Amino acid sequence: EVVGDREAGLLWASGGEELLRLDCGAGELRVMERIALPDDNAHDLAVERRTGKLILSTKRGVWVFDPSSGVFQPFGPLARVPKVKALSVHQRDGRVAFIKGEAGNWWSDTVYILSAEGALSVYVRPKARLYKVRWDQAQQR
Repeated sequence: EVVGDREAGLLWASGGEELLRLDCGAGELRVMERIALPDDNAHDLAVERRTGKLILSTKRGVWVFDPSSGVFQPFGPLARVPKVKALSVHQRDGRVAFIKGEAGNWWSDTVYILSAEGALSVYVRPKARLYKVRWDQAQQR
């Protein structure tokens, strides 16, 4: 997954067992830093625009990465939730929408929404095979 930081002229990319900090300012991509993940098998990467922190899902849980300190921390209520395949942070109110692989599958028929206060809402669409979830960011401005 790839996310951008326009102010810094950077891209962040995750995959496998590392997070990459990429410079895209000179018209070409250049790897500036390779950061080992605290867990393997990165799935999704999102930016929390209010803080500039990155939220990353892996095989066994969800992590917050602070680019200014270079430190990973478990992401609160999703820290130990395995197989989170996709997540998206609502930029105004901090809600996190996510999908996790269920019943041995890489997909799900369920979207979970975690409020900033920790309340969990569950939306099921029977027979759906969902893999990605994103807030409509244009509607959040």
